[in-house]
Amino acid sequence: MAIELALSEVAAGVFELRLPIPFEDGLVNVFLFRAGSEVDLLDCGMSSEDSLEAIQRALEQLGARRLRRLVVTHIHPDHYGAAGVLAGPGRADLYMHRLEVPLVHPRYVELEHLIEEVKRYLLVNGVPDEEAEVLSNSQRALSQLVTPADPSVQLDGAELIEMGDHVLKVEWTPGHSPGHICLFDGGVRARTSTRSAWPSRKASRTSRPSRSKAASPSRSRPSLCAGGCLSSHEFRGPALAGSP
Repeated sequence: MAIELALSEVAAGVFELRLPIPFEDGLVNVFLFRAGSEVDLLDCGMSSEDSLEAIQRALEQLGARRLRRLVVTHIHPDHYGAAGVLAGPGRADLYMHRLEVPLVHPRYVELEHLIEEVKRYLLVNGVPDEEAEVLSNSQRALSQLVTPADPSVQLDGAELIEMGDHVLKVEWTPGHSPGHICLFDGGVRARTSTRSAWPSRKASRTSRPSRSKAASPSRSRPSLCAGGCLSSHEFRGPALAGSP
């Protein structure tokens, strides 16, 4: 049975797409930036059939002939999982921070080593053996929803990236992950966020997040987003687009 496509325009040429995930509130937001027949994507959800189908349907609905660029805010499964399906030779160019790159192989390729390391850490810190076994093995299930990919471009922070018809500045925001990034639109003083959101100092409650996407550590607080943030978790984009 086809899943309803949760696609909405949150600013001129910027679209929020809600994708299914097996945790949080069951959904993660990714953002598509349209430029003619091409689309750029911020984060990509998990490598699951339902999620990939939703992305494909969204591209078709937007009239996209090509996914040009995929920017990943960090390599957690709900943001990076489908990267290897969407990016690579003959497909989209993948952008991610250079500090995320060395985390991919041990987390998603050398999985058994990671599981052993996590279990050892848990045991040393007093977690009972049975619980340590369950917790350390949780990564195995999530890894099945990740198709890794090597980046075409490794970011440092402060770069300008063309996303659709908008030019956004990369901001390095470590914490939630070592190479976590946000994208910032200086023209409208607006950001977007994967886990929390905060307005620019000069942003007002009427600012429109016409060209921004991002990611940040911490917990979401919708009241802070009126200044111009789009978040990947917990609240919908249209409420951030300057409407009452």
